[in-house]
Amino acid sequence: MVVVQNGGDLFFRHRKFYGGMQAIYDYGHYGTLLKNNIRDEWWKHMVQFRDDVVGLDSAIFMHPKTWVASGHVDGFNDPQVDCKKCSRVSEPTIYWETVRDQRG
Repeated sequence: MVVVQNGGDLFFRHRKFYGGMQAIYDYGHYGTLLKNNIRDEWWKHMVQFRDDVVGLDSAIFMHPKTWVASGHVDGFNDPQVDCKKCSRVSEPTIYWETVRDQRG
């Protein structure tokens, strides 16, 4: 997949265009087809073929009680570092790798 991806037809780092965020990708034509096929196969095997699972497709922006009930409020941990020089927000590992690379 990495070799095919380097051709640029599957997906692009979002930050490559418009200075976007690092963790987000934009999909090209074939990348969109591949992503949808993977999603559909996952859905079939994890939801449709099982009797103990019910599918739910909902927005990320939900009522706060939903986040509490799902355990995300008490158990979710996503540390971030705010760079005071460039005002960039990133994960600590990415921040320290950047600092290390700049210092040589």
